[in-house]
Amino acid sequence: MKQNKLMILCALLMLAFTACSSDDDDINVDDWAKTRTYLKSVSGERGKVYYNQNVKKWYIHSAVPKTIDSVNDYYPVVMDGSFKVEGMDVMISGEVYGVDGEIPVTLGGQENYYIVLKNIIKVESETALLGKWTLVEIENGPGSLGGDQTWREEIPKSYSYVIEFKSDGTMSMPEECATTPAQHHYVFLKDTEHYTSIYPVVLIDEVPFGYAFENNKLRLHYEGAYTCDHIPATFVFQRFVGKLYD
Repeated sequence: MKQNKLMILCALLMLAFTACSSDDDDINVDDWAKTRTYLKSVSGERGKVYYNQNVKKWYIHSAVPKTIDSVNDYYPVVMDGSFKVEGMDVMISGEVYGVDGEIPVTLGGQENYYIVLKNIIKVESETALLGKWTLVEIENGPGSLGGDQTWREEIPKSYSYVIEFKSDGTMSMPEECATTPAQHHYVFLKDTEHYTSIYPVVLIDEVPFGYAFENNKLRLHYEGAYTCDHIPATFVFQRFVGKLYD
C-alpha cells in the first residue's frame, strides 16, 4: 500500500513539473526563423502580457500610438517564465515575423505577429519613482572610453547626494551643496519613438532619462545628446529612508 502511494505521489510530482514547464523550452530560434517571413524590428514598445486560451500561447498586447482601436499582439517564440504573468506591463524589443494565418484575428484593428525577443523588461508603475533616492554609483559618462574623468570629483560622495520625486511633478535635487534643495520639474513621456532607449523615459527639466528599477535601486540612464567618445552616464540610486532637509 505504501509503495502504491509513493508511486502515485511521484506521478503527481512529474505531472506538476510538466505543467510548469514552458511550451517553448525546446524551440531553436535560429531554425524557427529560417521558416518564417521577417517583417520588421521593434524597439522599446510598451504592452501588457496576456494568455490566449484558444491557441495556448502567451502574447504582448500593444496599443498603436495615436490610433483609437489599432493594436499589435506579439507572440514571443521564446519568453522567460518570469514574464508569463497576466496583465504584467512590459517593454519589448525584437524581430517581428508573420503568423501566416496560424493565429486568427478576433478584433477589428488587430494585427498578430510572432516576435523573437531581443530584450524584455518589466515596467514598474510610474508611482514607483516617487520618494527619496540617494546616489550610490555612476556608471560610464564623459571619459568612460579612456579620457579625463575629473568631472566625477564634483559629485558629492555616495550617500550624501539625495533627490526626491514628488507627486506634484516636482523633484528636489541638491546643487551647489548637498543640503541646498533646488526645485525641478519632471514629466513622463508616453511617446518615446524619438529615443533609442529600451526603457520608459522621464524628462527632468527637459533632459531625458530612461529609468529602470532593480530590486531597491533606481537606474537613470542619460538619453540626451552626447559625443561619440564616451558612453552615456547611468546614475544609480538606492531608496532613501530618513529626513531629507532640515
